[in-house]
Amino acid sequence: MLQLNMTNAQVSNIDGRVTQNTTDIAANTASINDLTNQLNSSGLGLVSQSAAGADLTVGKETDGAAVDFANNAGATRTLKNVTAGVADTDAVNMSQLNATNAEVSNIDARVTQNTNDITNNTTSISNITTQINSGEIGLVLRIR
Repeated sequence: MLQLNMTNAQVSNIDGRVTQNTTDIAANTASINDLTNQLNSSGLGLVSQSAAGADLTVGKETDGAAVDFANNAGATRTLKNVTAGVADTDAVNMSQLNATNAEVSNIDARVTQNTNDITNNTTSISNITTQINSGEIGLVLRIR
């Protein structure tokens, strides 16, 4: 009888642990299903994508100091919808770069014109200096 009581106690202990395991497994299954649903609906994770080949959303719900956009092969990607930067630490976009490039081209053309004008003025000054020194022009004209 003692053996039967010990066996019953052991079975009861095992039954209690199986019941607890069953409860824990059900809770874990619910958590796994919840995470799966969030991942599938792009509600969780650093990178989400609505469909294969579609644009990516990176770190939308997180903070951080830097973002690396390289793909799985290490190749670069295009960063889209960047607002025009205004602070020293902001990124610039193509609209800002294109405007700057146009201004640089404009300034370059003016510098080229100024360089040509300076060269022409230098030549003219040199010619006038030669003419003054030779007496060809000036306040007093030398007659030969």
